[in-house]
Amino acid sequence: MGDVSITVLDGDTLRSLHVSLREDTVSLTGAQVLDLAESEASRSLLGLSLPQHLKSSALRRMNIDGVGDDVDFRRKELSPEEASRKLNEYLSAIADELKDNPLVASNLDGSALRMLLEDEDDFAMIAENLFTDLDTEDKGMISKREIRNAVVNMGVEMGVPPLEEFPLINDILKKHGAEEEGELGQSQFAELLQPILQEVADALAKNHFAVIHNIKIVNGSELKKVGRYQHLIIKLIIPQLVVSLHVCLLKFFEGKLRNILLFKFLTLFDPI
Repeated sequence: MGDVSITVLDGDTLRSLHVSLREDTVSLTGAQVLDLAESEASRSLLGLSLPQHLKSSALRRMNIDGVGDDVDFRRKELSPEEASRKLNEYLSAIADELKDNPLVASNLDGSALRMLLEDEDDFAMIAENLFTDLDTEDKGMISKREIRNAVVNMGVEMGVPPLEEFPLINDILKKHGAEEEGELGQSQFAELLQPILQEVADALAKNHFAVIHNIKIVNGSELKKVGRYQHLIIKLIIPQLVVSLHVCLLKFFEGKLRNILLFKFLTLFDPI
């Protein structure tokens, strides 16, 4: 079964950034400076849209605190020298905030789904459990439209981005008739789900999707995860992160897939 790769964004990639303005720049507003810095930071962080709490915390580090200060700064006209200084100061503030409060993210590129589909046993097991969860009346049949819920229930942990943020999935579902009337047995459900997931994997291979996980890193060592599936083990690779504790427990709660319950302890060693 394919694991979704994890990246810890601790601001290290931003520290080597130094953004220069165009030579013909006459002036910039504070709003333009912030937008430019956020765009540069996003490119260095898997293309993620920076969370509002991260931007707000970084601004507080620059003593731009509260609605009044923020509005005043955004309206202010800055000389090229001042704009360049504030731009790089903001990038440094974002890096410092990430050092204290890292983000844990994944870049969904379709590889996890492809690995799942290539293993017939894994796919059959997942399809069976998804079908069982959706067959709430235990009739052995479900509505064809439940395919949408099956894809949603797989979630980021299995390499499927949120439908509302990756609308191409809606087009794929329509293409395969997943919104039509009718009922499906378990084998028919699996036969319809497989090409849908294959097209989602192909779409992600062309347009990667970065997502932030609901994982909290405390003191650079303790990882806590509230996930949708208890069976999924995510291998964590945390580069350039000093770990004060040697054992991290990755916990998965609220799993809906039955018959699968795996826990993996990850031992992380302090760099020499």
